[in-house]
Amino acid sequence: MEASKNYFNLSFDDIVFDSRNKEYGAYELRKSTPKNSRTGLLIAAFGFTAFVLLANIDWSFLKSTKEEEVINTEITLMEPPPLNEEAPPPPPSRPTVRFVEMIVKKQEEVREQEEVVEIKDIKEQEVSTKTVEGDINAEPNIEPVVAEAPIVKEPEVFTIVEQMPEFPGGEGAMRKFIGENLSYPAMERDNDIQGKVVVGFVVWEDGSIRDVEIKKSLSAGCDKEAIRVIKSMPKWKAGKQQGKSVPVKYVLPIAFKLQ
Repeated sequence: MEASKNYFNLSFDDIVFDSRNKEYGAYELRKSTPKNSRTGLLIAAFGFTAFVLLANIDWSFLKSTKEEEVINTEITLMEPPPLNEEAPPPPPSRPTVRFVEMIVKKQEEVREQEEVVEIKDIKEQEVSTKTVEGDINAEPNIEPVVAEAPIVKEPEVFTIVEQMPEFPGGEGAMRKFIGENLSYPAMERDNDIQGKVVVGFVVWEDGSIRDVEIKKSLSAGCDKEAIRVIKSMPKWKAGKQQGKSVPVKYVLPIAFKLQ
């Protein structure tokens, strides 16, 4: 057994690793830690000082002091030609003859007798509201007549009528049609998505389905499939108001449920 040691002359690391394996690595690491800390601190201080000094140096002497030569080129443009202030003469017009309109008036309202134009005077002339001399060989001034498109008024779409529209065969036939034609989307089936899609549409006067839209959505795939089934329906029995077929809005929930 080793003799009594003088612990006053030993360092803290020597005391901690007394009678232990100093070659394992921890002893050397702890022993060199103060030295490494001082070295790192000195390097950091030196780097910070160098950065501050470099930031305050005027580097403008590295820039080229040569000024670019500016070449001024004067371009003389020709004066524009004088404007022709005189308006061009109007195109020649054909001669016209004033046509006197026959209006029944009282004798006291007739101020002067207007000359009546004979048929022979308007063979080579055009009828107008006044008599004008012109060129017989000039092109006739005929403005094209643009026909206005007729305004088609859409019928009023009802929400509730005396006789509501009906699927051919009734509500039972409609449920059977939806059950036989509705396909469960693959992505929704794999992700166990279930619920109802509320579809709105209009049953037109002839029983056709129009303006199909989603009122309450479930998923993109279910919404698309519900719209497809509604559009594939046969013509309904149209709704009636006061005995006349009218367009009627209809809302139908379609359930998607996995067995």
